[in-house]
Amino acid sequence: MAQPPPLLASLALGLAHLGLRAPEPFRVIAQLARRGGLWSFADAEAAALLEGFSRARRCDEVLFQEGGRLIMARMDRMEPRLLTTMMTAFACANIATETLFFAVGDTVLRREREGGFTLRHLAELADAFARVRARHPLLLDLVPSRCEKPVSSVEALVQLFSAYVDARQGFGPAELRERLLAQLLRRELSAAQIRRLLQAAARARWPSHSLLELAASVRDTSEVDAVFDCFLQLRVTPPDDFPISEEKRRHREDRLQARQARQQRRKEKESDQKGEKEEPLPSLRSCQLRVEPDLGAGLELEVCGAGYVVDDCQHAQDLKPGDVIVAIAGRLLVGLDEDQVEEHFGAAFCDGAPLLVGSFDQLQHFSLESIRTAALAIPVPEPQEPPLPKPVAEIQSELAATRPTQPIGTSEPEIDRGNPTVATSTEPPETKRSSNSVQAEQRHEAKSYQPRSGKGNGKGQRVWRPKAS
Repeated sequence: MAQPPPLLASLALGLAHLGLRAPEPFRVIAQLARRGGLWSFADAEAAALLEGFSRARRCDEVLFQEGGRLIMARMDRMEPRLLTTMMTAFACANIATETLFFAVGDTVLRREREGGFTLRHLAELADAFARVRARHPLLLDLVPSRCEKPVSSVEALVQLFSAYVDARQGFGPAELRERLLAQLLRRELSAAQIRRLLQAAARARWPSHSLLELAASVRDTSEVDAVFDCFLQLRVTPPDDFPISEEKRRHREDRLQARQARQQRRKEKESDQKGEKEEPLPSLRSCQLRVEPDLGAGLELEVCGAGYVVDDCQHAQDLKPGDVIVAIAGRLLVGLDEDQVEEHFGAAFCDGAPLLVGSFDQLQHFSLESIRTAALAIPVPEPQEPPLPKPVAEIQSELAATRPTQPIGTSEPEIDRGNPTVATSTEPPETKRSSNSVQAEQRHEAKSYQPRSGKGNGKGQRVWRPKAS
């Protein structure tokens, strides 16, 4: 059954003022308002309806979305008081959109030049913009310029303080909140206004000493519980004679005990960390890499945080699957990325390269820093260098000593058998090789004793296939 808009608006606002926040009545009101359409409400009726839902902390998303469209359509001709009330309702409901607030801010700047908005309206709008952190020129420039002179309205001062108390946001000059608070302390404030000031300071985490003293003088039974909650939020101990209920007093004692217990646990944890023994270092063993001239190393490797994990050994090695190579020839592989591990391992890869190896099952229980410390503590053995080639002169002398005096394949000297007393020359015919042939042979023999240049000392092709991660 449809209900008239004034009745729905008055009912929602009345329930909120009475503190009745049961969800069922507001759900029914929202259904009836959506059924009739919010566009059928007058400006004052729509403002009262949204204010009631906001005060009761009952946010009907569909209703507020339709209210936002209504504001966008009517804000050029809406009364300043009603526009301010509706924007405050959106800020408290915490469903505001940046587009809505910036559009309203531009409209207010345009209409303010015509003199339609008072300082109290601007203060309430600044509070709403600050709650949703809409950094519009209305909040950053216009309203702070109006605060250079003393403000006569106490309600406007309270709303301005609420808007600019949080200096972390940088909405206004740094000293603006101190100036506003100084004006407030010279005025006569009600308990509700003091509570609102303290709540704003608690949101900003600003425990002003003068404001805390003022709040400690509150004796209104309807406000002391909220003031006490602000004391707890600011982590300030209220006076011993502060009138709080037994429930709040027990809550305060429980919070104090919990805080003391946390501090005690923190101290015990710090003392335990100082007194605990150093982490034991993992055990590592030294071995050598074997590289066969024709078959290579025959290793299947995979990168891990501590170096290379051996997945498979195809030939005889001092390694076995599950070992972790943490260093090779003094080059640590711990804590490096895959490219760095490959570069360090490839630079020292050769037959007989010294390795530092540990078991993966053991190393996974230690930190990388412990593994690095253990690796640095083990001295690196000197690699066995291959014998140097003999000098060329020594090779030539050995060849000359082992060469036969009579070259192989030469014929016997010819002797004249008819005259045995007269013999031909005993020197055989031309048997000596040319000097060029001898020099070429010497160069070839000398070169055959020199090791090939390059990595691996010429021991064969390197076989090193780390698994792709």
